[in-house]
Amino acid sequence: MNKNNWHDLIIPASIVACLLVLLVPLPPFMLDMLMAGNITLAVVILLTTLNIKTSLELSVFPTVLLAATLGRLVLNVASTRLILTGASTQGTEAAGHVIESFGNFVAGNDIIVGIVIFAILVVIQFVVITKGSTRVSEVAARFMLDGMPGRQMAIDADLNSGLLTQQQAQQQRKDLTRQADFFGAMDGASKFVRGDAIAATIITAINIVVGLGYGVIKADMDLANASEVYTKLTIGDGLVSQIPALLVSLATAVLVTRTSQDSKLSNQLISQLFNKPQVLIVTAAFLTVLTFTQLPKTPMLTMAAGCVGLAYILTKSDTRNASKPDATIPPEKISSEAPLSDLLRVDAIEIGLGIRLLPLANRDTEDNILRRIQFIRKTLATDMGIVLPEIRIRDNLQLAGNQYEILIQGNPITSGRLSVNRLLIIDEHPDLDNELPGTVPGEGGVAHQGARWISKNQREKALQLGLQPLTPVEVLAIHLQDTVREHAATLLTLDATDQLVEQLREFSPTAVGELIPKLLGLGQVQQVLRNLLSENISVRPLAEILESLSEIAPRQTHPIKMTEYVRTRLARNISTAVAKKEGLRLLTLRPELEKQISDSIRFTELDFEFSLPHTAQDLLVRELQNHLGQTQTEQGIPVLVVSDYIRPAMARLSRNKLLEISVLSGNEIVPEIEILSHHQLSQDGQRTTTNTSSTASFSFSSAGH
Repeated sequence: MNKNNWHDLIIPASIVACLLVLLVPLPPFMLDMLMAGNITLAVVILLTTLNIKTSLELSVFPTVLLAATLGRLVLNVASTRLILTGASTQGTEAAGHVIESFGNFVAGNDIIVGIVIFAILVVIQFVVITKGSTRVSEVAARFMLDGMPGRQMAIDADLNSGLLTQQQAQQQRKDLTRQADFFGAMDGASKFVRGDAIAATIITAINIVVGLGYGVIKADMDLANASEVYTKLTIGDGLVSQIPALLVSLATAVLVTRTSQDSKLSNQLISQLFNKPQVLIVTAAFLTVLTFTQLPKTPMLTMAAGCVGLAYILTKSDTRNASKPDATIPPEKISSEAPLSDLLRVDAIEIGLGIRLLPLANRDTEDNILRRIQFIRKTLATDMGIVLPEIRIRDNLQLAGNQYEILIQGNPITSGRLSVNRLLIIDEHPDLDNELPGTVPGEGGVAHQGARWISKNQREKALQLGLQPLTPVEVLAIHLQDTVREHAATLLTLDATDQLVEQLREFSPTAVGELIPKLLGLGQVQQVLRNLLSENISVRPLAEILESLSEIAPRQTHPIKMTEYVRTRLARNISTAVAKKEGLRLLTLRPELEKQISDSIRFTELDFEFSLPHTAQDLLVRELQNHLGQTQTEQGIPVLVVSDYIRPAMARLSRNKLLEISVLSGNEIVPEIEILSHHQLSQDGQRTTTNTSSTASFSFSSAGH
């Protein structure tokens, strides 16, 4: 037998033991052992309840409550048998020494005192503790069940916004289910305690009445002797049962009245009840005033002195805590001495802070980067349709004191410098130094030409000039958000793709089931989504994207060509996102130039090769740059419109050459978009311009397919 299998025998053995106690008469010494064990179990239950942090740490309590109640009732049956059958011959020793001692010692060797104490215990347990805990259990169970849908929706919302990982959300759902099961079970288990109190009263009455009749009629005892023996034993039996029952009832009441705070009851009591020195001083003053009445002065002055002493201790403790330096960086987020296991993990996103920038991550401040990260998560989930992975913040002693660094997949991507006690403004006006003297030029990050740091007392003046001062936290958040958007495709790992697909499966199971894994694997879907994100196309309409892939996958599985088909289905989303409300300024290529570019493209197994000569590429890029430079003052968004076959190559070329222009295919321009102008370029630099202010539609041949 496995050494741990004996745990499985505890419950069956206990049930068999209860049946034996019910059926087989116990010797008095054995009943003494069981009575002592009953008291021990009650004390253990109460002390355990007082030392747990949350009720879920003792989720087995309803079953323990049932077992304890059943055990007491079984012992009552066994003791009743011994009292009725042996009291006439053995006197007060018939039911063992424990019951005899309770009848003599606890009751003060007086039957009337014993009856009064027993009655008081029953009233306390039945009327006060049991009734109150039963009501609390009912209300807690009702509110828990009524609030479950809202709590589940809150968990789903946090998961969708990226505040929780999939594992954290699953754990919270399990905890929520366990809480509902616990309070529902406690609602029923509290009835056991109430029934136990009623049963104890009935059993005591039966023992007294039947005992007197049995002793007088059956055992030929005189009435006085029978009354003393049977009543004393019955009261002792009732007391030895009611005291453990009272302890278990108290444990039940403590457990169901616990709040959701994750701390021990004793810690909550000290920190919440005795943490205000002012309250203790007022209490001491009140007790001192009472000494001028007829009340005894010694106890009142003693308590007053105790309150003053405790208030003094609390005041000193607050002073010491205030003098300690704040822990500006949460240990779970920033640690210069990380465990070895952390060194093996490459974080998706990491922010390194110089030592002077550590206060930006202080949770206790109203505006901190941790709170801004939550906002960035929600923004990216809404705009891009992706869940931002965990962002780890570390202190980096290799950086300058006011420098920060943003890393993606462990690689430094960008950095900047912040002035902690200043505000950043962006304005290229040359006379600004006269209006705001003492500015410091910005360096790195979102700070570009015209970015300057001003002092905080110049904020109102900057607002009057129409400027928008940014705090260091806002500057870092803006830079982080821009960096994440630029590298969204890199951050969409296979696990992140699986998370998006599984979330969609709950709402659109058919869209997922028809595609994955019947037609495409998860990695192929990830590649298409990455292609979209690399050009700042939101993947939030994931259901429509998967439906598009289901249409094209039986005929085409090349990731680039599948992406172009999906883009066509998302034409309205793409055009609207690019044009915004300003309209479009279109730039197209002459057919002979498109033909030359098309001939230089060769699709490989997963990508394509673009073999246009470098001189031709440079000439084309120069023409695009000239066009963008000449039309900077015009309204509207410049867009390069080409055929869907060469669009991926032109988009990659514009990204590599850092051209600030979107590249669309003709199929992605919907008729509702306003076209402000149309320019056509050729390789020799000739340009044809058509000004218009209307809607238009474009179609291009797919030369080279």
